[in-house]
Amino acid sequence: MTTRILLRIFFNFVAIMFASLSADGAEIVLRAKANIANSIVSLRDIADVKGLDRHRRVELEQIQLFPAPAQGRTKTIHAQHVSELLRLHGVDISRIRFAGSETTRIQTTLESPSTAVRQGRPQPQPVPQMAVTIRQLNRGDVIREADVRLKPLANNARGIATTDRLADVIGLETLRGYAAGQPIDKRQLRKPLLVHRNEVIRVVARAAGVAVRTTARAFEDGAYGDIIVVQSVENREKYSVHVVGLQQAEVYATSVTASDTAAKRISRRPTPTMKKR
Repeated sequence: MTTRILLRIFFNFVAIMFASLSADGAEIVLRAKANIANSIVSLRDIADVKGLDRHRRVELEQIQLFPAPAQGRTKTIHAQHVSELLRLHGVDISRIRFAGSETTRIQTTLESPSTAVRQGRPQPQPVPQMAVTIRQLNRGDVIREADVRLKPLANNARGIATTDRLADVIGLETLRGYAAGQPIDKRQLRKPLLVHRNEVIRVVARAAGVAVRTTARAFEDGAYGDIIVVQSVENREKYSVHVVGLQQAEVYATSVTASDTAAKRISRRPTPTMKKR
């Protein structure tokens, strides 16, 4: 008997076996949400099967449909897609009725250790993750949520300060370029610069409920929250300010009294000369 004939007999047998799953009265009720603890999504993970005896129901529930989404990500699947996948597995769906939700939102979650212990299974070990780029990033790009994802930690990530939290990299500026799929090194990131060296910026001085505005030239780069040195455009005095926005900074000055006159002469940080609004 040739190999071709043997293969034909095998596939006919598989088709007959799965065709028996489509008995009259079978119903597949899709859930709106599903939390998956396995790497492969089976029908039982996303739906309840009704109207079949226990043996045929279990056979149908155990059909593996597609890989589960990566840890921390979600995937939405439509009832029509589930129907097509079952048909590709040899199931005669003409006599199966689909009910429940039209779409199922699938999320991969790690099984809790207490559940594994109660069921007598070994506790799953968390898989180390790392943040990698989805697309090419150039030096100076600010990382967005759509630019990165988590994937299992690779051997080529040794020597890189990786992170398993996307929040650690989103919103930061790259200090080097990255190819798509490359692990992100936290040491090569910084907060986006809001003030650049030699720029003329707006400075607001606040004291005793009064705000005074002026302009100054930045002596160094600064991100949000940084303290940088600037020079007054009016009298060329240098002082430190707190970066609060794009080309914006603030300085908090203490109120001056008669007893402060002598102290002014030895002050290490001269107060900028500004005009009231």
